[in-house]
Amino acid sequence: MQAHLEAIERVESTEFWQEAGFAELEWARVELRDIMKHVLHPAGGADAALVVDVAEDRGAVETATKTLPLEGLEFAAYRQRVGAVFQGLLETNPVLQRIQQRQPVTEANLAELRSLVTAQAPDLDLAQLERAYPKTAGHLELAIRRIIGLAPEAVKAYFAAFHTTHPELNAKQIRFLDLLAGLIAQSGALEVERLYESPFTNLHEDGIDGLFDETESDDLVALIEQFDSPVQ
Repeated sequence: MQAHLEAIERVESTEFWQEAGFAELEWARVELRDIMKHVLHPAGGADAALVVDVAEDRGAVETATKTLPLEGLEFAAYRQRVGAVFQGLLETNPVLQRIQQRQPVTEANLAELRSLVTAQAPDLDLAQLERAYPKTAGHLELAIRRIIGLAPEAVKAYFAAFHTTHPELNAKQIRFLDLLAGLIAQSGALEVERLYESPFTNLHEDGIDGLFDETESDDLVALIEQFDSPVQ
């Protein structure tokens, strides 16, 4: 009993809680576990809920509506629908054509496009595109590119510059670049992580690292990142 009293006195002291670490807390748990059953609980039992009544300042309350990004099948259906609207407009709309050619567009151009899409499908919210592709936030044209892709000739122009800088490429490296250009044209952009996945690992198990030296890899990554950035 004396040992328990000494332990109780120690844990009740301010000094103990100022200096206690894991070892001290474990010591206290072991020393006092036999007598914890004798601790008195407030009326209502140990499981009684703690009620805190805090006056609410209604003038300080702020409310907002947060729209979550679409996911899974819901986003797939949305993507298909917005893609169909874009495809219907692409042949005649100069703003979509400029986006597909990776040419600059203005905020006025994008506002005009939003109005046109709303007229075609009033319940279609283009802001969902930017929420679905976080990297494109604030640049609707980048998100649109993820839907309509890029014109193959626009992509090839960037890769032609890479070939000029690195003229001594072998057959596998050229095949790698052709695959890359095709995927970027199809998807509008490509995450660098994809370079370590199929179909690139079909050419070399280490993807880009297995086929290109450090300088070539750095230049190729810089090239890829251009497609996920706005045109100045």
